[in-house]
Amino acid sequence: MQVQHKVKEEIIHFKLLEPYTRVLIAFILLNPVMDVITSIGIREFGISLSIGIAAKGLFLLYTLYTFISRRSLSASDKAAKVLLILFLVYAVVHSIFSTRNFGFSRMITGSITMVKTFYLPFLVLSLNRLIEKKDVPYIIRMLVYGGIFVASIMALSMLTDTDYNAYKYGKTGSVGWFFAANEVSALLGILTPILIYYVLEKTKLHSIFKVLLLGIYTFLYYQIGTKVVALSVIMTLLYLILLHAVRKARSRKTPILKPLVTISLLLLLSIGLVPVTPIGINLNLHNNLLIDQYKDNIDEENAESEEDIKEDFGIEGLLDNEEALMSLVFSGRDEYFTVRKFIYDRAAPAEKLFGLTQFARTDKEEIKSYIIEIDYFDIFFNFGIIGSLFYWLIVLGSLGKSMKRIFRDWLVLKPGSPLPYYICSVILAFGIALFAGHVFVSPSVSFYLAVIIGILTAETKERSSHVSPGR
Repeated sequence: MQVQHKVKEEIIHFKLLEPYTRVLIAFILLNPVMDVITSIGIREFGISLSIGIAAKGLFLLYTLYTFISRRSLSASDKAAKVLLILFLVYAVVHSIFSTRNFGFSRMITGSITMVKTFYLPFLVLSLNRLIEKKDVPYIIRMLVYGGIFVASIMALSMLTDTDYNAYKYGKTGSVGWFFAANEVSALLGILTPILIYYVLEKTKLHSIFKVLLLGIYTFLYYQIGTKVVALSVIMTLLYLILLHAVRKARSRKTPILKPLVTISLLLLLSIGLVPVTPIGINLNLHNNLLIDQYKDNIDEENAESEEDIKEDFGIEGLLDNEEALMSLVFSGRDEYFTVRKFIYDRAAPAEKLFGLTQFARTDKEEIKSYIIEIDYFDIFFNFGIIGSLFYWLIVLGSLGKSMKRIFRDWLVLKPGSPLPYYICSVILAFGIALFAGHVFVSPSVSFYLAVIIGILTAETKERSSHVSPGR
């Protein structure tokens, strides 16, 4: 009965929202559904047309149209519209270079990559002006529902033994009915702080049940098997412990014992689950692979005992072995960077300015696609100095304004504030983009980051205007 009443409340609230906000909410809820449909279509029926990508493209166009059609005289809105026009000029020049160097068909492929990559900055540019503070609690609730849906799909697929393997070979892990392990782990990684916030701060459950709920979520999330998964949960919990400690140091009246006990229990559980889930299994497999490669590359005279080799590839040994450590952390992506850097060094100055695209010619004049899967480098090499400036000017400019207001007015230390959790999501997104990629260049993930950045902007716009410094 309570569930039915809650659903009715949500529907009534939904109808009272502005037209664009209703579209945004619907897209938040439908986004994972479309990803499941796309994944099943590709895997089971060989349908390469992505419903999700088409829908995301239409959503971006609708968002930009809604923003551009607003009658606003603010200098910020005018500057944003000028930026859009300048980017279109850049995109045309980039496409001309791409067509001249690699042909029309690869220009089309490169243009699709450009839309996917710049999905985040132009969604941020628009959402910063379209999300209103009064709608933030409702949007956050929908993000939580989206995260629960993804976790539920993981659980249902594994219970029915219909889930897909996260890896093509070697390692173990599950992506449920989704397609790419890196995207699902990044998506849930960004949503993890929001889910933890909602359970810890917004539910009236006993602490034991909060730990149990988040423990189940963590166990399901760990089934993906990527390093990102464990780091997202553990780093979030360590961040929250630090946050409560700083709040206590600033105001001794702030009660922190109960939340600290809950968070500490979750931290112990999240660390304890690593060895018995696919994450621990895959880390061991990767380390064993490094040991085998090491054995193959040394001669018999310099051969070490089995125990000495295992010691070299233990925690202390890895810290002294830069090559093995880089392989473990970046999973070989550092080698792809070396190749891309070599191609970039040989490029013409104009190509360095406007971007190399993802393609390059080999010594045999064959055209191949080169991707590092470290988002920062892929953006820079693909779209050059000018494209990178467009990208980071929008994303970092938006975040910079919000962070300035948050820390200037000490909003982050206000007990019960959701702002630290949003900031944690953003920090995780930037970290995942470095170690695993598929954040800034994947619309399935960058969509959620854009919404969270838009929420940060909406929250800080109004709050900072009436909160005095130091309070």
